[in-house]
Amino acid sequence: MNLFFILILNLGFAAPEVPPAKKNQLEELFIWKLSDELKLGPAEEKKFSELVRQLNQKKLKDSQKIEQVTKEFQTAKTDKDKEAVFKNLKKAYQEYNQLSVLELDEMKKLLGPQRLSTYLNVKQDLTAKVKSLLIQKTEDKDNRKDLPPPKVIEENKSE
Repeated sequence: MNLFFILILNLGFAAPEVPPAKKNQLEELFIWKLSDELKLGPAEEKKFSELVRQLNQKKLKDSQKIEQVTKEFQTAKTDKDKEAVFKNLKKAYQEYNQLSVLELDEMKKLLGPQRLSTYLNVKQDLTAKVKSLLIQKTEDKDNRKDLPPPKVIEENKSE
């Protein structure tokens, strides 16, 4: 289980800088873990994995859109331009946030209310553990002391 959390910590689903192959590995591990916890049959697991992949793809596209529009907002020169870009930024955030509602609706259709509850609990637990690992990793990085420079030892070679 620790390997799972380390992979989540190091790879991330929607981070654009992560190579697609590593994202796919993480996504497959996430699907496997939740499928196991939910005790999905083969047909359900196929639908579940397709849904997770679709949602992650939408999250990636929407987060990239937010990043792009944020850059436009920062570079807009006039207040009028900033106001126009702000409307686009607000719309991009609304679309991204709507994905959580879509996820709930689609998972409820697929899993039913009882297993949806399990899905949400497991996902929340994973998120909390990842956050604690992130905090711990950051604290470890902050508390790490740099090593002193190496000492040069010269030998006297007497003949």
